[in-house]
Amino acid sequence: MPDLGSSIANNHHRDRKSKSPATVDDQRPIRTGAFRTGSTELTELGLGKTAAAKKWSQLMSANLSFFKSETSQRLRAEGRAEGRAEGEVKMAAEKVLRLLQARKISVSTDAEQRIRSCRDLDVLDQWFDRAITATTISEIFA
Repeated sequence: MPDLGSSIANNHHRDRKSKSPATVDDQRPIRTGAFRTGSTELTELGLGKTAAAKKWSQLMSANLSFFKSETSQRLRAEGRAEGRAEGEVKMAAEKVLRLLQARKISVSTDAEQRIRSCRDLDVLDQWFDRAITATTISEIFA
């Protein structure tokens, strides 16, 4: 069974190369761009919050950058925002660890794991501030 994302992409490229407009079952021409945008939005609305909606979201988040629907644009924006947030958190954890190392404060494997696994930027900022004056790792987590 062909992958839905591949089928969508193949149909998109075929429609763009073809000189004839896409047609519905009764062979009446349809406006391809308007149909795709409308059908994408209707599909998303119809799936609601089901498991199929999650799969649809995964398919729509594939590299289909040639689609300009609100759904695909929203998914790309969400992905970029998530990536930036994850990067900020990872960098904040690394800064805490670098400061502790520079200040020669002993960091156990458990403490390092706690710092690296923290996903709360406010907590990491607080730990960084405490690491400036702390003399032990326990003072950072206090």
